[in-house]
Amino acid sequence: MGKLIRIPVLPVLLVLSTVLPAQDEEEYNQVRYTPEYEFREGIFANFDMVKANDPIPPARIVTEVDLFDREFYDKVTAAKEITLYDENGVREVMNTSNIWGYGRNGVLYINVGGSFHRISFLGSISHFVASISTYNPHYYDPYYYNP
Repeated sequence: MGKLIRIPVLPVLLVLSTVLPAQDEEEYNQVRYTPEYEFREGIFANFDMVKANDPIPPARIVTEVDLFDREFYDKVTAAKEITLYDENGVREVMNTSNIWGYGRNGVLYINVGGSFHRISFLGSISHFVASISTYNPHYYDPYYYNP
């Protein structure tokens, strides 16, 4: 007759018990971006700040523009540089072209081609509209041969 193989159950359970909570923790740390999700008010210097929803607050931006102006971010981002104080109180200068985006009234605006565009639909698939102009200095070539 066949031989009965015994598998030790305790080591298998110990291995599975350490792997399963790690998956729960990973799902716990993920953010569900829905149309109702609100971004905090401020400037996002990079995408990691967007994922953490941890922008630079408008109170730390050094500007002559009124903080409660409806067009505050439009006026601040119109300049080439933005002066602000970091979390340690040190004054920094940041190029506007290096800013990833900003949050205003719970909505995210992203920097594309030097201008900021609203992400109108946010979720597992996001949508935004931007106008980009291109220029080709070469003459018309019907075969599009461009060495």
